[in-house]
Amino acid sequence: MPEAQRQEMMNEPFAMTLPAELAGAVNLMAHPVAGAAAFSALGFGMASQAFGLWMGAMAGAADASRRALEALAADGVEGVSQPRATADRTKKTKH
Repeated sequence: MPEAQRQEMMNEPFAMTLPAELAGAVNLMAHPVAGAAAFSALGFGMASQAFGLWMGAMAGAADASRRALEALAADGVEGVSQPRATADRTKKTKH
């Protein structure tokens, strides 16, 4: 532990020059593993947010595409056939 005490003694003058808002940064410099863990958690959080945004955009695009194709199929546009599930529902409701 003498190495940790030495590092904390070296960081003390640097901590005095920093504003109070950045006082926690000195602690992260004194404990590099804690700093790495904090930035890893921050990275995982940002990656999950980006992945959620991407998955939401893909789901929205797929839903919009499905709705547009169903509308075209209902209008009887050539080259667009009704999806099988929609065709089965219309057959059942006509009886």
